Amino acid sequence: MKLKIGFIGSGNVARHLARALNTFGHEIVQVISRTESNAKSLADEFNCGFSNQVHEIDASVELCIVSVSDDQIAEVVSKMPNSDRIVVHTCGSQAMDLLRNVGSNYGILYPLQSFSKDRTPDISTVPFLLEASNPETLIVLHKIASSLSHFVLQADSNTRLKYHLSAVLVNNFVNYLYSEAESFLNDNELDFNVLKPIIKETAFKIQNHSPKTSQTGPAKRGDQVTIQKHLSLLESDKHLAKLYTLLTKAIEGRHH
Repeated sequence: MKLKIGFIGSGNVARHLARALNTFGHEIVQVISRTESNAKSLADEFNCGFSNQVHEIDASVELCIVSVSDDQIAEVVSKMPNSDRIVVHTCGSQAMDLLRNVGSNYGILYPLQSFSKDRTPDISTVPFLLEASNPETLIVLHKIASSLSHFVLQADSNTRLKYHLSAVLVNNFVNYLYSEAESFLNDNELDFNVLKPIIKETAFKIQNHSPKTSQTGPAKRGDQVTIQKHLSLLESDKHLAKLYTLLTKAIEGRHH
């Protein structure tokens, strides 16, 4: 199944999805973005049309992918013409019902991955979570997602929100801890690169083991001497000391 696809949005998710869909034989026929130059930038990759007006969706578009910030979806959808085409959004935290006024064929095509401008993930390993307004639309979305990835599952809005929250924990929160560690080392004129092997090993272990059973460190061991030494180092950084204490108590509570 090869479809003519239009995108509303031109950010990282739209860019990576459009490239992947094009690679697997789908035709990108239009890009719409609030900023016309951004729409043109992405559209130029596919030699397709572009616009900064949502109501100007090309009549040939069979699948319209709304890939904008979570808080912009409702506004974008309110400007879309009602039609028989399939309309989906790519958000993990917003309900499918946001699309109910665009027509009878709508749903969710949510790639559970962190997309950035300067890195292209292996799309074949990205989980795609699907939801649809009717069985026929779900079949189409499943075929589209399966053309990109071998990891496709159906998930209603509540289930998808739970996955989204968990993704924030393991991605956004963990990356924040990386940032805090980097700042601490920089302040002490030390090299963050020294930590990269242990970061890699931690990520590797959870491929085959439960994170709970893989937990190590002074809080897991109940090593109060080491914990107090660490807190002494953080006397001048109240924010990081508070964060360290909170996580230490959380680990102790889980393992003791």
